[in-house]
Amino acid sequence: MKTSGYKFFDHTADIAIHIWAENFENLFSIAGKGVIKAIFTNFRKKSGILKTVKLSSFSQETLLTGFLSEINYLAVNNQLVFVQITNIKILNDADDLSLIADCIFYDNKELKFYPQKEVKAITLSNFEIIYTNNKCECRIIFDI
Repeated sequence: MKTSGYKFFDHTADIAIHIWAENFENLFSIAGKGVIKAIFTNFRKKSGILKTVKLSSFSQETLLTGFLSEINYLAVNNQLVFVQITNIKILNDADDLSLIADCIFYDNKELKFYPQKEVKAITLSNFEIIYTNNKCECRIIFDI
């Protein structure tokens, strides 16, 4: 198995994805690519736009789902298609986790790719981040 990646699996009425990476920080980029693959089946690569995403939350799970919700929001409402994270910092301050991620997006207004599916929400249903064998993994359900 590759050290990082994602794979879709069957789920009743929704989209489900298994994601794995070398560490928690890399899980964000892989998960972001999975969300975009669920929304757009194909898109051409073009020069990207740098945008910083900042979030805070009380757990790793809600920080990751918050990030994916932001990626989904930017795709649907701003027509920005997530490509990758160029720099990520996750800070653990007392009761909160903070994320600062510099991300590359494609401007879909120029590309004119239409979503194949609409992801209504990134759910916390049965969502847990698990650390095993020097990797970090989770399964996420997308409500469509």
